[in-house]
Amino acid sequence: MGFNFNLSFGPQPLSVEKDTLGNWIYTMFSSRGNNHKYLSDDAKLRLILKSPACMIVFTLQADMFSLGKINTTDQAEYLKTLRRTPSYKSGWTQFYWDYMFWVMFGTAYMYKSGGRILDDNNTVEWLNPAKLNWDPSVTRKMMDFIFTKKRAKDIFGETVRYTTSTGQFKYIPLADITPIHDLSSNMNDNFYVGVSRVDALYKIIINSEEVLDSDNANIKFTKKWLVSGKQDPNNVMELPMGENEKRDIEDKIEYGKNVQANKSQIDIKRFTDNYAAQKFDDAFWAKVYTIAKMYNIPKDVVEAYISGGKGSTYENQEKAMVRHIEHTLKPKGDELCDAIENSFDNVKDIEMSWSHLASYNVFEVEKQNVVTLKLNNAILAKENGLKISDFDGY
Repeated sequence: MGFNFNLSFGPQPLSVEKDTLGNWIYTMFSSRGNNHKYLSDDAKLRLILKSPACMIVFTLQADMFSLGKINTTDQAEYLKTLRRTPSYKSGWTQFYWDYMFWVMFGTAYMYKSGGRILDDNNTVEWLNPAKLNWDPSVTRKMMDFIFTKKRAKDIFGETVRYTTSTGQFKYIPLADITPIHDLSSNMNDNFYVGVSRVDALYKIIINSEEVLDSDNANIKFTKKWLVSGKQDPNNVMELPMGENEKRDIEDKIEYGKNVQANKSQIDIKRFTDNYAAQKFDDAFWAKVYTIAKMYNIPKDVVEAYISGGKGSTYENQEKAMVRHIEHTLKPKGDELCDAIENSFDNVKDIEMSWSHLASYNVFEVEKQNVVTLKLNNAILAKENGLKISDFDGY
C-alpha cells in the first residue's frame, strides 16, 4: 500500500531547478512582480472600467472619434442613407464611439447579422471581446499560412462561441466578424485576436489606483487628531496621561466645548499635517498623461478637456486637437472605412472626416491668410512688370 502525502507549511517555492551536479535549487522570493503576465479580456475590461485614469483617456478618445462623420465625395453621412441606425440598439454616433473604445482595448469585432448588403435587413454592431470563447481547434487552423482560397474558406467557415448577457451561447461564423486591431494580430496564433496596450499599462493603471487609495486615506485622516500628554518637568514621577484622562480628552474633543481645561499638559497634532504637500493630484494626473501618451494623445488635448481651456492658449489647444485628429484618429477612421467597405458590397469610396468641427477653423484662418498673402504678392509683382510664372508656387 502506498501513501502520497502533500503537506505544505509556510510559503511555497516560486520555482525549483536542478543543476548539473544534481543539486536542487529553490527560488523562494523574487523582486519581480507577478503582474507582467497578460490579462484575460474579462480581467482587462474590469481593470479599465474601474480605473478613473483609464476611463478619462478612453472616453476622451472615444468622444472625439464619435464626432466624425462617414461621407462619400458627394453625400454627407452616407451610411445613414443605407440604414438609419446600425442596429436596433444604438445609432451611428454610438457605433463610432464603441468602435474607438474597443479598438483601444485591443481589438474591435464588427459583427453583421447576415449578407453582404448594408440595408434595413442587415444589422451591424460590435461584440464584447470578453464574451468570445475560441475553440483551440479553430486557433490551430489559423497558425499556418493561408495560400489558397480553399484554406481561407475552411477557416472563415468556422465559428466562435459568444456568451450573451443572458448567459446563453451563440455560435457566430467567422465570416460575419471583421476584426480591427489597435496594433497587430501577427503576434498571436489567432489572427482574429490583436495585442493590447493595456497589458503594457498595467502597472501605470495600478499605480494610479494606489495614488487614489492614498489620497482617500489621507483625506479621512485630515479630520482626525493625535492628542498626547506632556511630561511635567517638576514632577517626572507622574505619568503624562492616565487611561481615564485619555478617554475624557477624547470625549471632550469629539463632543465638548470650545474651551477645555485638562489636568495634564497635552500636545495636539493632525494625523495628516500638510495634505497639500502630498501632491496626490499631481501624481494622479501624471498617470493620466502617461496613459494618454501610450495612445498618442498630446498633453494639450487632455488639458483642453480636463481644465476647461486652461494651460496652453486656446489656439494651441485647437491646433493640437486637429493634429491629433489627423495623425491618430483619422488612421483609425480609415481602418474602419476599409472594414465596412470589405464587409458590404454596396458601400464604396467612403471616408471619415472631422473637418466640420470648429477646431478646423483655426487652420482655415491660416489658409486664408496664405491665400491673401499670395494674392497681394501677385498684384505687387504685376504692378512691377513681373510675370507670375517667374515665381514658384503660383
